[in-house]
Amino acid sequence: MIIYVSILFGPWAFGTTQTWAIQVMNGIGYSLGVLFISKWVIRMVYRYRPHRWGFSDCPASWRTRISKIFTAVLAILTVAILTFCFISAWNARANYVLGFGYFDYFDDFNKSLPHSYDAGATWSAFYNYLALACFFWSMRDWLLGKSRRERHAFMTEETESTSSSARKPRFRQLVLPERMKRLLWVISCNAALLSMVSIIQRLDGGNKLLWLLEPRWNKTNESQFGPYAYRSNAAQYLNLAWPLCLGFWWASQRAFSENFRRTARVGQGAHVVLLPMAIVTAIGPLVATSRGGVLVSILGTFSAIILFTLFAQRTNWVTRIGITVLFSAVIGLGAWLGWEPLQKRLAAPTFKFTTSATESTADQVSIFTRFTVPAVADKKTLYLPIVSPLQTIHSGPKSLISRILSNGELQIYLVGTTTGDYIMKYIPGFTAQYAGQEVEMLWVKTDELAVYINGDRVEVSERKTGNAPSWSSPAGVAFLWNGIGNTAKANGGYISRTQVFTKSIVPSDISLFDSMPDLAKESGLIYFNDFAQKGLYSFLNSDTSGRDEIFNTAQKIIHDFPLFGSGPGSFPHVNSIYMENSYQYWHSYVHDDYLETLATFGIVGFSIIMAMLMVVLIHWFVGSGIFQYFPFAAMILIGIGGCLAHAKFDFPFQVYSILHIFLINCCLLMTIARKA
Repeated sequence: MIIYVSILFGPWAFGTTQTWAIQVMNGIGYSLGVLFISKWVIRMVYRYRPHRWGFSDCPASWRTRISKIFTAVLAILTVAILTFCFISAWNARANYVLGFGYFDYFDDFNKSLPHSYDAGATWSAFYNYLALACFFWSMRDWLLGKSRRERHAFMTEETESTSSSARKPRFRQLVLPERMKRLLWVISCNAALLSMVSIIQRLDGGNKLLWLLEPRWNKTNESQFGPYAYRSNAAQYLNLAWPLCLGFWWASQRAFSENFRRTARVGQGAHVVLLPMAIVTAIGPLVATSRGGVLVSILGTFSAIILFTLFAQRTNWVTRIGITVLFSAVIGLGAWLGWEPLQKRLAAPTFKFTTSATESTADQVSIFTRFTVPAVADKKTLYLPIVSPLQTIHSGPKSLISRILSNGELQIYLVGTTTGDYIMKYIPGFTAQYAGQEVEMLWVKTDELAVYINGDRVEVSERKTGNAPSWSSPAGVAFLWNGIGNTAKANGGYISRTQVFTKSIVPSDISLFDSMPDLAKESGLIYFNDFAQKGLYSFLNSDTSGRDEIFNTAQKIIHDFPLFGSGPGSFPHVNSIYMENSYQYWHSYVHDDYLETLATFGIVGFSIIMAMLMVVLIHWFVGSGIFQYFPFAAMILIGIGGCLAHAKFDFPFQVYSILHIFLINCCLLMTIARKA
C-alpha cells in the first residue's frame, strides 16, 4: 500500500517539485526502507528463505548465478553513490547561505575526497537519493516475492509433479504475478487519469495547476500541463508511463490467451481496458506541445509499431487490430487536440544563433545581410541582425545593433558599458527610399562604421548619448540575433541572408567568398545562413532558449572540478559564480542532465551512475527472474530510452516524480527475465 501511495502521490503533488512534497516522498521511501531491513532481519534470525520468482521456482543455473552477481553489483554501486553523496556533503568545501547570496568557505576539508561547494544542497540530494534507493530495493524485493496464493499454487504443482513422473512443472509458461499486475494497474490507471485531466486543463485555458495553484514560473496555460508547471516534465512522465501500460496490455493478453486458450473469447478479460488507457496516456505528450516530448513520443510510437509488427506472426488477429487502433488513435486524437499550438511552436522562427567565434568580442566586425524593405512604414520597429556577447539579452553592453524604426529611419549603433550609452549611425527616410525592394547591406565596424547599400557606400549621420563608446571599442560576436522573431513574416521573413565576419571586408568580397568558401573562413567568417531556404534545417536549429549559455557554464564547472564535481545538487548556486555580469539569466538546471551530472558528480560519480544503468539494461537478457517475452521488456526499454534521450536536452532526472517512475521501470527490468 505504501508503494501504491507513492505512485499516486508523486505526479499529483505538482510533480513533487516543492519541498513539502519531496519530504512526503522521502518519508515514504524511508518507511519502505525500514520495512525492507526488518524483513531481512527476520529472515536472518529465523533462517527463512522466501519463495521468489525465478529462483525458488526453478532449478539453479548459470542464469540465477548471473542474476545474483548483477544484483550484488547494483547493490554495491548503490552504496557507492550514496557514500559519494554523503562524503561530498560531510567534507564540504563551502556552503551557500540562502537569503544572503554568498558562499561560506571551509578550510578543514580533504581535497582528496569528494567535496561539495554547496553543503546544504548536497545534503538534500543525499536524503532524496537515500529515500529513492530504499524505494527501489524494497519494491524489487516485494515484486520478486510470491503472494500466499502463488506459494500455495506452486507447492501444489510441485507435489503433483513429484507424484507423477510424466508431469513436470512448466517453467516457461507466461505468468503475470499478482503483485506485478496490481502495481501495473495502479500505474496505468493513474497515468491515464493524469493525462486526461491535463488535457482537459489545457483545453480549458486556465493558468492554474489543476485549477488550484498559479506557479511562480511559467504562468501561461501553454507552458503548463496538468499538475506540472513545465510542460516538458509532464511529457517526460507520460512518455515513461504509456510504454509501460502498452507493454502490460500485451503481456496480459498474451498470458490470457495462453492460459485460457480454449475458452477465451474476443473482448474477454480485464486487460482490454488497458488499450484505451495507453491511448489516452500516449496522447498527453502530443497535447502538451513540448517539442522534445513530441519527438520522443513519435520515435517511441514508431519503435512500438516495428516491435509489434515483428511479433505479429505470433499474435492473433484481435491483437493486430488492437495495435492498429492504438497507433491510429494516438496520431489522430493527438493531431486533433494538440496540433494547432504545436504547429505554432514548430513553425516559430529561429532568431537566436551561436556563432563560431573563438572570442566573445572583436574589434573588427563586418555584417552582410540581404533583406526586403517594407513597402510602407511598419508600425513596429523592425530589427535587422544584432551581434551580442550574451544569448539571453540582445541589447546589453557591447552589442552591435541594426534596426528600422517605425518612422522609416535605419539605425546601426554600438552599446557601451551600459544600455544608455551608445554611438549611432543612421539614415533618415530609408524605408521611403527603398520601399518594397530587396537590398543587400554591408556594415563594417573598425575605427569607424562604413555602411554599403547594394555595393555602394552611403553617407550616414551620427549621434551619441551618455558615455558613448568609440567605434574602435570591441563588440560582442558570440551570438547573433537575426530579426528578434520578426523573420516569422512569410515564413522566411524579410531577412533572407546573414553573414558575420570578425574582419573588415568590402562588398566585392562577398561574391568572392561565395565561390571560394575556404577563403571566407580565412577572412574571419563566423556565421552564415541562407534564411530563404526552408525545411528541416529551420527545425533542427530552433531556438535553444538560452541553453548554449548554460552549457558553457556547465563545461567550465567540469573543467574546474573534473574528478568529484562541484557536489550533487550544487549547480543552481555554483552557477551564480560563473555569471559574468548582471545581464545574464540565472538558471536552476543545465537542461542537459548528462552535463549537469558530470558537473556536479564529476567523473567518479558519473561513472558509478552509468555503471548502475548498464547493469539494469543488461539484466533481462542474461539474468533470472519473472519470465516475460521480449515485447514487454522492449516497451520498458523504449520508455527508458526515450527518457535518456530527453535528458540530453532537458532535466527529467532533476524532478522527483520523473526519477521515481524511471526507477520503477528500472526495477521491473531487474525483476523480469528472458528465461526463468
